[in-house]
Amino acid sequence: MRFTYDPRYNIAYIRFREHPVEVEPIRVSDELVIDIAPDGTVYGFE
Repeated sequence: MRFTYDPRYNIAYIRFREHPVEVEPIRVSDELVIDIAPDGTVYGFE
């Protein structure tokens, strides 16, 4: 798991997988986007 924060845009990202994969972003609200991997697992949160 990796946590990053971009103070310029005030965005935090929690990534559960280290290897980059093509993900489908699911917008839950204006503040929360969940990235889903092709196998259906959660790749990360923004």
